[in-house]
Amino acid sequence: MGNPAPGDPVGGGCELKSRRITVYWEHLGMLSDPIYGKRWHKKLEWYKTLGLEPNGPENANGERLVTSQNRDDGAIDSAQIGHRAGAGAGDSACRCLYHSS
Repeated sequence: MGNPAPGDPVGGGCELKSRRITVYWEHLGMLSDPIYGKRWHKKLEWYKTLGLEPNGPENANGERLVTSQNRDDGAIDSAQIGHRAGAGAGDSACRCLYHSS
């Protein structure tokens, strides 16, 4: 029987679709610094013009904005970041791009 071709109905008439999203990850490690915080808020306004909200759904262009902060012990929670990056993506493949602030 083999694997169905993309677009062929599988199991109950569902279509097998694959799509990609772009995830922008901003690590907000210095928000206690007033200059850093001011720059972040300016950048956040720019992201909003693209239809992106921190840890929100993907926009019409298939992009999502993920933010993270250090935990109280100074570490980052990679599982939480991964969950945020893939949240609501279904079977989407995520391509993370590094972007320094």
